[in-house]
Amino acid sequence: MNVLFTERAMERLSQEPAQAYQLNPSLGGCSIGADWVTFIGMKELSAEINEKFLSTNFKPVLLGHKSDHLFDEDLKVDYNPNTSTFILKSNSQIYTAYMKLEYKN
Repeated sequence: MNVLFTERAMERLSQEPAQAYQLNPSLGGCSIGADWVTFIGMKELSAEINEKFLSTNFKPVLLGHKSDHLFDEDLKVDYNPNTSTFILKSNSQIYTAYMKLEYKN
């Protein structure tokens, strides 16, 4: 899988302390799709997860456990300054237009 960050998203994320990001979908009632996606900034990386990162044009992105079947092969992360949220989409659909950046404690 590939993740392309837009210029707006990279500009906004360059202000953050994260070394990498994680996309965690919350499964719908029948587990056939994602109801929403959590966007998590990771301040530290551990050696055991380095192999699981997706290909990106910015910082590394880790996809939540067993979630790859929920998304298209090529994803795009954009930023909407009007709502201060990120947008996760592909060429065929928008997964979420209101993805907020969170951090793990």
